[in-house]
Amino acid sequence: SGMTQTYDNTSPTTDHTGTATVSSGGDYVLADFGYWYPANYEISGNVFEDMGVTGTKEAATTDPGLVGITVTLYDDTGTTVLATTTTCTLAQATTVGDLCFGRSAGDYVFPGLPGDSSYVVKVDTTTLPSTAYAETYEADTSINNTIPVTITNAAVINQDFGFHPYLGSISGSV
Repeated sequence: SGMTQTYDNTSPTTDHTGTATVSSGGDYVLADFGYWYPANYEISGNVFEDMGVTGTKEAATTDPGLVGITVTLYDDTGTTVLATTTTCTLAQATTVGDLCFGRSAGDYVFPGLPGDSSYVVKVDTTTLPSTAYAETYEADTSINNTIPVTITNAAVINQDFGFHPYLGSISGSV
């Protein structure tokens, strides 16, 4: 799915058909077909707990990735959902074959996107660890939980979101 045919051995060369005549005991090795994925770019980033200097993206030891957070890819108007994913766990990052393999906790990725296209990425804040988390960092500096992204025939990485827990307390005496 999503592949474009570039060749087959009969005319027209992109009709997904080929012909071959094989005699008893013979073979035919020229029935070739070519396909490619025109959609081969990604948008990726990290959703992290902003625990160091608030509003600044720092090393993962200071600003650890938040795992299991829902991130959504929208069309360029920000209204039509195109894909949804969750941020990577450490176990996924070490599992060969997993989309998160080789990534870090808190990373997200939307692979297989065509070049020369625009999108909007948003974090579902209802999936954060608690309602005490407020956004404090965003790759485009807007701090509105919305990053517009344009792919121009290259991957778009580091589309990060940071959230700081503002924990309250109640004190007093009776």
